[in-house]
Amino acid sequence: MVEESVETLTIFQNLLEKYEDLWRKLKPSPKIKGHLEIDHRRNPPEYYHCWYDKETNRRVRKYLDKSQFDLARRLAQQSYDQRISRLICKRLRQLLPLCRDFSDEEIDATYEMMDVSKQPLVQHITRTKREKLEDWLVKPYTPLNFAQGATFYRTKNGETVRSKSEKILADLFYDNHIVYKYECPLQVGGRIFHPDFTFFDAIHDEELYWEHLGMMGNPDYQNRAHQKIRYYQKHNFIVGKNLIVSAETEALPLDIEEVETLVREHLRYCAIDEKNG
Repeated sequence: MVEESVETLTIFQNLLEKYEDLWRKLKPSPKIKGHLEIDHRRNPPEYYHCWYDKETNRRVRKYLDKSQFDLARRLAQQSYDQRISRLICKRLRQLLPLCRDFSDEEIDATYEMMDVSKQPLVQHITRTKREKLEDWLVKPYTPLNFAQGATFYRTKNGETVRSKSEKILADLFYDNHIVYKYECPLQVGGRIFHPDFTFFDAIHDEELYWEHLGMMGNPDYQNRAHQKIRYYQKHNFIVGKNLIVSAETEALPLDIEEVETLVREHLRYCAIDEKNG
């Protein structure tokens, strides 16, 4: 039920973004008096510019010859734009209140905002996102070892990672309360991989994986990275869905804005929000 509500909200939000984008694409143009009428009894059809003349209190219907085709086109476009504008406004009026009022975490919030002394007395209708994430996080795993003398970087979360970019990523996750596992083993087909970061989507109950390709300017590294991603894809991992990929070269370092966009788009349900009170 909770997952269905999340999917419904996602549909609403996607529709809202669609209609907001369409609204931005509408280009205002000088308004032309009147409208276009087409007489289909002729072959080819004839175009007429029609309007109401207030001075004579009469309806005017003027034939448009071939030299006035641009006027016919602009009248047709004006009619289309007006209808589209009314439709978009109607949909925005419907969707904006829905998206403002609809929260995918309101079920969890109802329970978590109760008096802490009352919570143990209540049989919660479903496990909260926080409970799922905390249970996932405490499951033990064995990360890759660091070679003796290897360079490492300490993250805000307290673990060591292999590169400055991995530290930047880990610290960004930490600042956004996103829980993760570093280099947690993952069986893919007949091989064991250690994705840089593993997350748990507590709404859809699935793990997500982040691979950072940090030396794509090196041809050998680039070739190995492409082979690795292809292997993932052959085993039902989809880039942009359950597999997130970031990359950099010496000339093109890690793009923080791009990373923040990936975090917002994919890791929304992987965060443990701070407890109220």
